[in-house]
Amino acid sequence: MFRRRTDGGRHAVGILVDGVRVEARAGDSVAAAMLAAGHVTCRRTPVSGSPRAPYCLMGVCFDCLVTIDGIGNRQGCMTQVRDGMQVETGSAGPPSPGASGADLSSPSRIYPTWATDSAELGQARVRLGRGDGVCGSSRETLSLREMPANGAASAVHLSPSGRGRERSERVRGAPPAPPQLRERYDVAVVGAGPAGLAAARMCAEAGLDTVLLDEQAHAGGQIWRAVTASPLARDTVLGNKYWRGGTSVRESLASGAQHMPGATVWGLLRPGELAVSVAGRSHLVGASRIILATGAMERPFPIPGWTLPGVMTAGGAQILLKSSGLVPQGRTVLAGCGPLLWLLAWQYVNAGARLEAVLDTTARANRGRALRHAAAFALSPYLAEGLRLMRAVRRELRVIGSVVDLAAHGDGRLEAVAFRTSDGREHRIDAEMLLVHQGVVPNVNLAMAAGVAHRWNDAQLCFVPVLDEYGSTSVPGVAIAGDGAGIAGAQAAEARGALAAVATVRALKPALSLIAEEKAARAGLRRFERGRAFLDHLFRPAFRRPHGETLVCRCEEVTAQAIAETVALGCPGPNQMKAFLRAGMGPCQGRLCGLTVTELMAQARGATPDEVGYYRLRPPVKPVTLAEIAGLPTSDAAVKAVARE
Repeated sequence: MFRRRTDGGRHAVGILVDGVRVEARAGDSVAAAMLAAGHVTCRRTPVSGSPRAPYCLMGVCFDCLVTIDGIGNRQGCMTQVRDGMQVETGSAGPPSPGASGADLSSPSRIYPTWATDSAELGQARVRLGRGDGVCGSSRETLSLREMPANGAASAVHLSPSGRGRERSERVRGAPPAPPQLRERYDVAVVGAGPAGLAAARMCAEAGLDTVLLDEQAHAGGQIWRAVTASPLARDTVLGNKYWRGGTSVRESLASGAQHMPGATVWGLLRPGELAVSVAGRSHLVGASRIILATGAMERPFPIPGWTLPGVMTAGGAQILLKSSGLVPQGRTVLAGCGPLLWLLAWQYVNAGARLEAVLDTTARANRGRALRHAAAFALSPYLAEGLRLMRAVRRELRVIGSVVDLAAHGDGRLEAVAFRTSDGREHRIDAEMLLVHQGVVPNVNLAMAAGVAHRWNDAQLCFVPVLDEYGSTSVPGVAIAGDGAGIAGAQAAEARGALAAVATVRALKPALSLIAEEKAARAGLRRFERGRAFLDHLFRPAFRRPHGETLVCRCEEVTAQAIAETVALGCPGPNQMKAFLRAGMGPCQGRLCGLTVTELMAQARGATPDEVGYYRLRPPVKPVTLAEIAGLPTSDAAVKAVARE
């Protein structure tokens, strides 16, 4: 499926995957190591037992869940390999009844360690929702007052009788402890992409005690993923624009801000308080100001067969290239629309990777709408770069335009890509890999769970936060910067990060005006937002509202037809639909179905997406063990409120 173009001199690391030794490279994620070794399937779904493989590679889809060193439900794409690591997949099928003492009669068997429905996350008694992968009805209660607080990863299992059994296991061969998180900072920045780096740097250089929290092992976000640690040689394959991001990373990390890699922020529990998981232990971190720079994620691409192993996002494939030097081997098709599609195709040409075809799904009608904004785009810095990439790709690869229908076919994994063009002709390409992309959208889960007001942006077909000119939100003390505020690209994200930092510094250090810094940031933002309307109209995605038996919710395997039937019963919105179909209640928490569900319901009801709304989100927005939640600091009063003696 993938081959290693280069290892960049990284030393070999030996891991066991289902008892078979796999040679990885230091810095690989578990998912990357498995794909490079030909281990495709990570798990089977709890609903139908269908096989699943890594899809997004950025912690969004949860199709790469595996057991690592005895600890279940670990995201393979977010966990780096260690020598001697033992990985177990669920690819052979659902666990046999009675395995691990778990109750396997409900779908919660796959996600037992974080199926929580606690009214107060700081309480010492946590309810487990049976039959609900994330948040559901509470039928079992475990007392967790004595769980360990030593950073060991812990798991909680239910016996078939329903009685709780605690088990704490320290992950074997755990890496050295990360820098120590303190209880309070002046500023907490979440996300170390372009916006977060710019914001953290300005705040720290202004003398504010700043922490930069990031889920990844290396700063840079998705756009500059692994820029200081990539095995690829500089000025080859990825392009100079990528490598220039290294300067921003190094300057920000040298600014005095405390960088916390591997830190998962899973909630804003109270004003000015973040819940952060680091190395298997959760902490409550206070900050006078919080800047969310959580960036973007790829838009859902719901076509028939999009859950088959062998179908992956283009962004996921690019992460493998940047982080591990992996390129596809075998028959590979790239399909969709948007700048990233063309960039990845160009990078694959540079890397010597073979592509059977590039299927361009850009609708012809989009071109006419985009032309109205061509003048502004012509003055933007993107025109020359975009034309250069597209010409290079068309010169080297087979590009098929006006694709209006697309499907992935296969039995247990991808075998072929079927498509139809606007002239009515149908085509089929035998393929082992299909890489799909139709733009990116703001990653809104953390902000929505914090209560930040959002609105529907019809130009970008997604929900965006309601912000003032500095990125301040409806929640006091919380700002949003970067693509999480609306898609505009890396350079605009840096400018937005700077503006959020300007407001933060002025609030905490009124003597500092930062007039020059604000002026420079606004000039940069104007420059890099210029022509954005052209791109939004040209690459307006077409594959947003599937029909029939096409899956919408990957986690709970809910079809478009089921959603239409539920709306016909009078269901008014996505939250009410959970009672009927469980859509949005799986491990990805609606990230890969939320927009699709909203648009399908709006279409069926003849309403606007704003009127239909989005899922009501709440913490934890990322999976954490029950032991972590139980180990959070609590008062005696909080314990007595929920614990029966």
